Amino acid sequence: MQPIEGSLFSPFQKTLYRIKTASGWNFDYENEIVWERFDATVNRIRASEGITPPHFDLFQNMFRFTSFEIITWESFYSYIKDVLTINISRNMTCKFCGQPAGFFRTVHKECKLAHSNAVTSIFNEISQSITSTTDFTNLNNQITTLAKTGFVKKSELTELYILGFDKAVEVFLEDGIISNEEENKISDYKKYFNLDQSILNKNGSFEKVAKGLILNDIFQGKLPENRLNISGNSPFLLEKGETLIWIFQNVGFYEQRSKTTYVGKSNGISIKIAKGVYYKAGQFKGNPVTNNQMTLIANGVFALTNKNIYFASATKSFKTSYKKLISMTQYSDGIGIQKDGVSAKPQIFKGLDGWFTYNIISNLKIAS
Repeated sequence: MQPIEGSLFSPFQKTLYRIKTASGWNFDYENEIVWERFDATVNRIRASEGITPPHFDLFQNMFRFTSFEIITWESFYSYIKDVLTINISRNMTCKFCGQPAGFFRTVHKECKLAHSNAVTSIFNEISQSITSTTDFTNLNNQITTLAKTGFVKKSELTELYILGFDKAVEVFLEDGIISNEEENKISDYKKYFNLDQSILNKNGSFEKVAKGLILNDIFQGKLPENRLNISGNSPFLLEKGETLIWIFQNVGFYEQRSKTTYVGKSNGISIKIAKGVYYKAGQFKGNPVTNNQMTLIANGVFALTNKNIYFASATKSFKTSYKKLISMTQYSDGIGIQKDGVSAKPQIFKGLDGWFTYNIISNLKIAS
């Protein structure tokens, strides 16, 4: 007997098999040998086509419970091949190009590589173009070509517009500010590709741009104007000539408070004097020990103006002039301040951009 599909099936050969099935067909063979041949075939398919174990198990069990009305080994293999080709691989198309991908495969290796390369190239082209030009016609043509050859979907392109923008902003902010030239590049990019501000701020980059522009204005000795738009009513009553610069929501206000505990407390001893009569001696409350600790006072809105720090909550509201600050500590997620005055206690505001806030207050305090 000639080898059957030698490139796909196992090399083990027999000249005659007879298969017994649930429908009653009986032929000369040993059941284990038949299934050994079948398992070897399936294992070969599995190894060559990259079938995962769950798929392999389902595939194998499907055939074990199938009745084969066949007489020869050739018919047996032909049946398996037909089922694989028609029933299993029918919907196994490449998710990139849409063409048949083979047994239990959803991608072509070359298509996957082309897609990966295209995504990387588009990301790099976007970030580099934003930082180097204000004419995005060439970038648009490059993106169109790369997306087509790399099977990049529209939804993926939107994400790449965001990620490329994020990278460009990161480059712009290496000096901590956004210059007027950099602002123009960002504005032109946003306008050319018709990208909404909310989309570009998905990862917080547009907010970083606004902060960078504000710092640039302050470093140049100018008051930031039209950088912050507030919807609704402001909880703060600003002074004449005062400009609101930035607002942080859900900020925790902590203040140093003293807590006294007693060390060495004793309940003393009881001495029996008579039946039912006891005398208790040696009782003392202990020595008072006072510890200072930062205590959460309230959660509220924190604002920076060109003159003051404002804080407003349901239980506590106040403002602090920059002129009254004698020290300041920057944290990654907050800032600590110390006001002038004998009774003034250290305060911490947690839940804001510490670096940005520190630079705003430092420069405005100097200017005042």
